[in-house]
Amino acid sequence: MSSLTGLGGDSTSALWLGFGLALVFAALAAVAVRASSRRVGLIDAPDPLVPAHTRPVATLGGIAVAFGFLIGALVVDLEPLGLEFAVGGALFLAIGVVDDVLKLSVSWKLLLQLVGAATVVGLGARLELTGRPALDAAIAFAWILVVVNAVNLTDISDGLVSVLAAIGFLTLAAIDPTRGDAAILAAGACLGFLVLNAPRASIFLGDAGSHFVGFLLAALSLQTVNGRDALAEFSAVVLTVGVFLFELAFLISARRRRGLRWWLGSDDHVALRLQAAGLSVWSTNVVLWVCGAMLGIGAILIHRLDGFELLPLGLAIVAFLTIAWRFLSGLNPPTEAGVAAHAGMRPSGR
Repeated sequence: MSSLTGLGGDSTSALWLGFGLALVFAALAAVAVRASSRRVGLIDAPDPLVPAHTRPVATLGGIAVAFGFLIGALVVDLEPLGLEFAVGGALFLAIGVVDDVLKLSVSWKLLLQLVGAATVVGLGARLELTGRPALDAAIAFAWILVVVNAVNLTDISDGLVSVLAAIGFLTLAAIDPTRGDAAILAAGACLGFLVLNAPRASIFLGDAGSHFVGFLLAALSLQTVNGRDALAEFSAVVLTVGVFLFELAFLISARRRRGLRWWLGSDDHVALRLQAAGLSVWSTNVVLWVCGAMLGIGAILIHRLDGFELLPLGLAIVAFLTIAWRFLSGLNPPTEAGVAAHAGMRPSGR
């Protein structure tokens, strides 16, 4: 298997050829999926809570990301990732497609996610965190559900998740080069999809995309925690998807404070608050992309430092997240219109 360091020329060339093909074919597939979605009427109507979403936009973009990833994988001689990885990717993509097409209720969507995560763990997905197989399996199960839903909830701004996910994948590749091939291919597919998903997007990831990308992030991050220095490794993994987890925690907290159901749409999203404060969609994305990159750098440093070297870095990260939370909490409180619209919304995620 190729990696980021210590490679021969042929394996390195194959890896970056795979990255390029994943990028190109994801972009080409996005064109085809966009046309097909429009033809059969699978579009997201304008959203009253998202000012930038003023026209119908094709969905099911996750199919294009999955196709680009698959093409890249056919070129690169990947180390076998396990049956659980292949089955999980297919399952979560299918769950997202079904949700995009049928507009599932929260109960059905959660049930299918539970089945998907249980299947993946049942096939052997683990993280070696505690040394207790049953507990590690339970943590892996919860991790998959949390990351998938965090990515789904973050997908509220054109292009935001495509780049955040690519940053996360590249961070995982840097943290664990021996398993970096799949992460690099996934980053290429996400960046290829950005060609049509950048503001103003003509196709959304949809639940198909957020579920597939969320599963890839969860599954690949699980594989970087192998028990050698489990706490530091898991901390690095948490930071890798830090913006997604921050969105999930902030959104749940903000909606509960307002007496709203946390799983339904509202204008409490971090990106929507920044846009309501006057930032453009592009500016909002750049701010969050930079935050993702900073947390990614923190993740890489945590993986490479030890002992007392970690203390100042940890304190800096905690301070950064605390300041961001307090700033966003007081920034342009959501409008009454947002509260009124909440009752008619389906679960967040586009």
